[in-house]
Amino acid sequence: MQPRDRDTPLVSVVIPVYNGEPFIEDCLQSVHEQTYRPLEVIVVDDGSTDRSLEIVKRSPGEIKIITQQHRDVSGARNAGIREAAGAYIALLDQDDLWRPDKLIKQIDVFRQHPEIDLVFTDLIKFFPSGKRHHAADKDRLARSLTDDNLFAKLVRKNVLMPSSVMARRKSILDAGLFDEAFKTCGDYELWLRMAALGMKFRYLPEPLTLYRHHGQNTSRQTAIMHADRVMAIEKAFGHPKLPQRHLPLQRQALAAAYALGAHTFFSIRAYEKFLENARRALAYDWRVASPKLVSRYLRSWLFARMGRARRDA
Repeated sequence: MQPRDRDTPLVSVVIPVYNGEPFIEDCLQSVHEQTYRPLEVIVVDDGSTDRSLEIVKRSPGEIKIITQQHRDVSGARNAGIREAAGAYIALLDQDDLWRPDKLIKQIDVFRQHPEIDLVFTDLIKFFPSGKRHHAADKDRLARSLTDDNLFAKLVRKNVLMPSSVMARRKSILDAGLFDEAFKTCGDYELWLRMAALGMKFRYLPEPLTLYRHHGQNTSRQTAIMHADRVMAIEKAFGHPKLPQRHLPLQRQALAAAYALGAHTFFSIRAYEKFLENARRALAYDWRVASPKLVSRYLRSWLFARMGRARRDA
């Protein structure tokens, strides 16, 4: 067998699937339309009870299928990465899509910067209504990342969506794969761990990833995701190889996490939870007291008081 040209390395696409019947056909189509070759496509069926596996099996092109009992998304990703033959891993969630030139542009970044471990792209969020949204704030933050400030900025705000990421398989293995204790935010915890180890990330500021927003997104599990986000940050600061210079950032990072949690609770009208998390954020670092937080604090205090009065009546 002829050895593969080092400039055209094998990319393994890892797609965890759990009851993804409404989305998986479009997802796989976006993989088949990639202009980069060679590709290895790995679908990990994580105990689906719908027609997902049937749809995958009839999809055109060669697909390696792994079936397992339900272990959640981190367990499914790990299973795919362990079986992958490629030097690079491209993660893709079952409900997301790629532009046809996503993978080739990421490989080009790796070719230009052979020292890096991970490349992620900008993205567009799209809704069932047809509406699309570009998060300009995340794009600005991602553009500002450097090797020196990566951990410090990432620990305050995650800007990497899994479907936008391509990483060296060896780097993911060296970091220890995804922590399967995390029901959500397992991706964020891995990015922080890689950053703590001094691994290098690069941002490709083109919206080559399409993130589908719908009622079943994991990110809508507000309470679980908030708890996991805080746990990921606490674990990152406890990493034995984290440089000492980062330790003073812990209070700021936790303040930012609790403030973000507070805002998500406000968005679902959980006003008591908002107040609880806003107070924690301010206790860690009063500088998170933005006009938005203060305004929502006053409104939440009023709404919570009115709610208690109704319950007591």
